[in-house]
Amino acid sequence: MCINDSSRHCSKTWGELNVFQRVMRQWTDLHPYNAVHVFRFEGRADIDRLTDSIRHAWQALDFGMVSIQKHQYRFWYPEQERPEVEFLSNAGASTSSFKEAAEELRSSAASTPMEPEDNHASALDAHLSDLLNRRFPVQDYAPIRFSVLQEAACHYLCVTYDHWIADGMAMRVLLRPVIRNYCGDPGQPLPDAEGLADLAKDVSFYPPTYRLAYRKYFSAKTKRLSQWWRGILANNVTILAPSRENNNMHVECLSRDLPDEAMRTIVARAKQHGVTVHDLFLAAITRACMPHLPERLVRRKRRRMGMGSIVDTRGLADVDVGRAFGVYLGYFITHTRADSADTLEGLARVIAERTRIIKTDRAYLNTAIGMKMQCWLWPLIPRFAKPGFLRNSLPLSAGITNTRVKDDWMIGLGDSSPRRLLGYFRAAPTGPILPISFAPTTMGDSLRISITWRPSCFDRATIKEIASRIENDLSSR
Repeated sequence: MCINDSSRHCSKTWGELNVFQRVMRQWTDLHPYNAVHVFRFEGRADIDRLTDSIRHAWQALDFGMVSIQKHQYRFWYPEQERPEVEFLSNAGASTSSFKEAAEELRSSAASTPMEPEDNHASALDAHLSDLLNRRFPVQDYAPIRFSVLQEAACHYLCVTYDHWIADGMAMRVLLRPVIRNYCGDPGQPLPDAEGLADLAKDVSFYPPTYRLAYRKYFSAKTKRLSQWWRGILANNVTILAPSRENNNMHVECLSRDLPDEAMRTIVARAKQHGVTVHDLFLAAITRACMPHLPERLVRRKRRRMGMGSIVDTRGLADVDVGRAFGVYLGYFITHTRADSADTLEGLARVIAERTRIIKTDRAYLNTAIGMKMQCWLWPLIPRFAKPGFLRNSLPLSAGITNTRVKDDWMIGLGDSSPRRLLGYFRAAPTGPILPISFAPTTMGDSLRISITWRPSCFDRATIKEIASRIENDLSSR
């Protein structure tokens, strides 16, 4: 076995799953743990060029398929297979059927007819819901799926991936050559594999594990275990959202754009009150969700809402993991009552007092301790008991993964390119723990929030009410 990235193109190259990746794969025993990146482009889709862009990039990177052996994995390129791109045409688009669209686009992509809209969901939200619930195979499979939804004046490229392979930052690095070539001049040929050879230097497919990347932090084992245990005790006073069918983990997705001036308003308010933008997001979500949580627990101190926040930990590693294709994340939990303050800014200040301590102690790295214990216990727990084990060990009301895109190449494609990039956002999974998750994505001055939830916990009308409350809180001056 060789895990040195310099020899990655040899057929025997294998990497080792870190603790985050192992836990994510365990979660897929209960429900798909998929994430989706959505790119919005102007005009009509060019499926042939998109397919060729994927094929050229994957060939240069020796990527496209993954094999797994226990706690090890290997990426490889399938020489004889052409990447598949699923095409869907919304009723509002100029083509009335997939057959007409395929003839016009001369596409060899795989086709899937558009399902009728469910519960008045938009075509995009309905498609995202389907992608989040669609399971990946277990062995020797393509861990990334591409699909295109054609609208009347634009089209959406949805990139769905089995989340254990990478976090959001790593996915954007991997997708850069695909998106840039797709947005290039249609009259110019795509570079061949040799012309893309330098891409291999931008992505490290077999990076160090979590334990090796943060060795200095975890050297004080007694202190870290103490911090982790105090966090577990704090979690025991968190209330869970209700579930009529506790083990039904099917999810749906809703996304919406906030007004163009909303992000500027949020940043200005955060600076004015000495909090972060993330603190304001946490406050807005708490105020919107709290009225819809159950009142079945009597003691007032147990009426706090537990919010889990995902943190990108790459900057804290002892080694350079900037180009690592993997998962380098942590999370922290805040417990807050919506009535802790009368205003959004006041609640954000209450939350900020707690998040500052967490950030100072870098306590979100302690995530690895609990996940390591889950890795040990998971095989011993009967399948029927696993959902309850997760809910009881980490009872959360909601989760948030907040991303501000600073990638120059993405911002540049929105300013000037033959096929302009009009927008970008993400749809996040809930996993087997969360009843609802929020994924705010900021690129430039635009802000889009997607909400993923379990219909067994919330109905669509409630979710729309929550989304409207968040938008009003964040957009008001």
